[in-house]
This record gives sequence, C-alpha cells and structure tokens, in this order.
Amino acid sequence: MTRAIAAVRGAIEAGVPGVLGIHIEGPYLSLARKGVHDPAKLRELDASALGLLTSLRGGRTLVTLARK
Repeated sequence: MTRAIAAVRGAIEAGVPGVLGIHIEGPYLSLARKGVHDPAKLRELDASALGLLTSLRGGRTLVTLARK
C-alpha cells in the first residue's frame, strides 16, 4: 500500500491525466464479509494503518472496509 500510495502521489504531482486518487480494497475486512480476499492477509485497522490510509495529499482516497 505504501508503494501504491507513493505511485499515485507521484502521478498526481506529475499531472498524469485521469489520476484522481487511489482505491484501497482490503485488507481491513471481516472474515464474514471478506468476499474473495485471502483470509490469511486480513488485518485489523490500527492507528499506523489509519495514518497510511490518510497520507495521500492532493488526491482522493477510497478505502473499502468491512466490520464484523
């Protein structure tokens, strides 16, 4: 996620047409609502993850979450 956010940040700063932000789907999903996601890769949302997910400036961030 860190590399993906950095890549989007660079694209926005470079003015790449059509790049408005990033959509992050998972890994902050509940086992009951995980869909096709690998349950071994699911994580709890914590303060450090929240900091990462809100780190993009100058663009939009869409995060798919599912709670128990």
